Amino acid sequence: MEAASSSTLAAALALLMVAVPLANATAANADPTGTALDATEPTFVSEPLPRGDVEPTGEVTFTPPAPIAVDGSLHDWQGQATRLGGTTVLDAGELVYQGFAFDDHGADDGKDAERLETLGPAYEANRRTERIEALAQAADEQFGAPDPTDGVLVSPAHYGNADLPGDRQGHADLLETRLTAREETAYIAARTASMTDPGALALLVLADTEPGPTDEARAVPFDSGITTTEADRALLVTAEGVWQADLAEGTTQPLASVDVAVDASGYANAIEAALPLQAIAADADGESELALAVGAGLHAGDGTLVDVATGEAEANVVDVAFRHEDHVSNWMDRDQALSLLEGDMDTFARVPVQDLQTGKSLAWQPTPGYHERLFESSTNISQESDREGLVQHYGLYLPSDWEPGEEHPLTFWLHWRGGTAHQAAAWTPRAVEQLGEEREPSNVVVSPRGRGTSTWYAGAGHLDVLQVYEDVHETLAIDEDRRYLSGYSMGGYGSYLFGLLYPDQFAAAYPISGAMTIGLWAGITEYGTDTQGANGGDGNLENTHRLVENARNLPYVIHHGTNDELVPVTGVQRMAATFADHGYEYRFYRFPGYEHFTQAIVDQWTEGADYLDRHVRDQTPPEVTYKRVPALETAIETLNQREADIDLDTDGAYWVDDVQLRAVDTTDPTVHGQVDARSHAIPNRAVTTPEAGAASPSHDTPYVMDGLAHTPAPCETDVVCPLVDPVANRLTVDLANVASASVHAEDARLDTTDTPLAVELATDGSATLTLAGDWTCTDGQHDSPANVALTVEPDAVTIDATQAGSYTVHVCV
Repeated sequence: MEAASSSTLAAALALLMVAVPLANATAANADPTGTALDATEPTFVSEPLPRGDVEPTGEVTFTPPAPIAVDGSLHDWQGQATRLGGTTVLDAGELVYQGFAFDDHGADDGKDAERLETLGPAYEANRRTERIEALAQAADEQFGAPDPTDGVLVSPAHYGNADLPGDRQGHADLLETRLTAREETAYIAARTASMTDPGALALLVLADTEPGPTDEARAVPFDSGITTTEADRALLVTAEGVWQADLAEGTTQPLASVDVAVDASGYANAIEAALPLQAIAADADGESELALAVGAGLHAGDGTLVDVATGEAEANVVDVAFRHEDHVSNWMDRDQALSLLEGDMDTFARVPVQDLQTGKSLAWQPTPGYHERLFESSTNISQESDREGLVQHYGLYLPSDWEPGEEHPLTFWLHWRGGTAHQAAAWTPRAVEQLGEEREPSNVVVSPRGRGTSTWYAGAGHLDVLQVYEDVHETLAIDEDRRYLSGYSMGGYGSYLFGLLYPDQFAAAYPISGAMTIGLWAGITEYGTDTQGANGGDGNLENTHRLVENARNLPYVIHHGTNDELVPVTGVQRMAATFADHGYEYRFYRFPGYEHFTQAIVDQWTEGADYLDRHVRDQTPPEVTYKRVPALETAIETLNQREADIDLDTDGAYWVDDVQLRAVDTTDPTVHGQVDARSHAIPNRAVTTPEAGAASPSHDTPYVMDGLAHTPAPCETDVVCPLVDPVANRLTVDLANVASASVHAEDARLDTTDTPLAVELATDGSATLTLAGDWTCTDGQHDSPANVALTVEPDAVTIDATQAGSYTVHVCV
């Protein structure tokens, strides 16, 4: 999104001003029991998404505790983290907290708290009014709006406002926090998002060794700015050593008999400490309970924290562990920021010491709802700097009927320019709800970060999406024939880009207010003066309109506003017209009066979701078209490349593979190559019919729709069908600027036994066509014309055309 016009700014601020009194009116008219009355809600008022968690499955096992060497390495810690942010499990005698990534923003400066205090009654009365939070943050992050309220109604996307030194971003971002015990020794370990200075991290540990709340709030030393109503002891763990405070007595001293190690090498980013169990527990026997709260800050030296608090805040802790109920927000830091503003980090983990000493494990599974999923990326696109480390995250929504092991459809949501992995969930929650929960069948929804706010899913951003794709398939049971693409603005570009480069991976795609290139293309000329690049992109090289041919078997549903000031509708009309010219299946919805941001504000997506549900991936379509544009591929590989040598695997789709071009130019996007192949062994029953329509009950605002649909032809049998070609063991292939290509015979349903096969090959130059498969008629008779060499081997039939022409080759005649 980003870079709005003045009219958009005015509309957004006007909407915000309307929303505030609406929220208060909603609160005033709420049912006195606290349940909101069933009244008609404005379109833009969407209910927040529920957070997911993990739950025990009842299985209990024990793992013999292994010795832990305090060397800064976590390799001898046996417990497995959930990889789901804000969750804690007991595994192999370790209490393992999986933190959120990139949430080390510390305390709110007081301005978000002021807004939330004002609007809190409305939020409590009707949670739909919490959409005001999205509008307040979008006014700052997307619109760059002027703010007469000094940060109260126009707010950054993160709630915390800690002033961290630039070279210390990520040093106190707790990705994992671990606790365990061996006999009379307690161990604590943590891993952070980045760490270039081993001495920068400090862990603040609060211990509650006396059951029940304290008589009064106690100040925690170390310049922490923290108070507690539960803890009676506090520790500050640093590379220099450990300091212990008796909060009841108000004394602080170095703790003896401790061992601390930090490993800042590579992406280890870990600190671990061994200390007497009695320092943090009532006693060292198995009957006692370990109750700890853990936060992280930057060590200033001599057992104190760096002052990072701003505004009304005093807390210098920037990240807190064992948080399980934080609201869905851009950086999952809302409740943390508000608590730290009050100087509160009393989120305690409680576990019997005996469970740690005996290696107890509780099996677990995720619950439905919205999660932050963490995964390890690749080192070639990672660096020790703030949010660019090895561990990355994405949004993961599990619908209410999700069950482990049961296959679910999957929808990718790609965020807009300036967006985050969680921005759809935080700002347009109905996008996740209607693309996930309300589908039939319901969908898992995944929202990658794309390695930044504005990478346009090129370079490292492209690899990020592919790595998320791999991780979600390794983690969940996915119905691979019901995978869908969707995205807004820059994410709409991603929907075109990934769909047209990898068309065989998806069943359908849904770009909303989507750009066709990295920047702007008005569609008036053929990639001429009406093209403008953005964020380092050329705009001409990356134009996905050049790849529309690849959508032969991938239907697109396009939503766009007629008044879009950032992505002119003329270019989208040109895109839709090209789908129509090819006879491809698509729908194009035009929303009168909508500008670029309107669809996100309206937050209605059912019409597009319903279209996606009509389609299932055809893994073996009768016709395949695959076009390669080397200049486009190179641009996507090299933009945002960082230190990586990126080579995208974009050389075919379905049963066409290994497409290599004769002439290659990585700077001229008019140079391309294309394969058009038809397997007559696969029935082609589809006939093309036009579609048109206007608004439906699923949308509150009018639209005009047109498109093409592929419907089954009326056939008596697979063989007798007057509207399509008869089934035959025949392959037709047209090659344009293609040096070589392969066809997977089995997937093309070609008979590789003794049944005669006819291959009709047309090429504009010398070319090699390989039919990969298990061929049994290697000793049979074959026929090839002049200028064609035919080789039949057990694993492949190779057809070499030495010059341009149209040829018919017979195998196993």
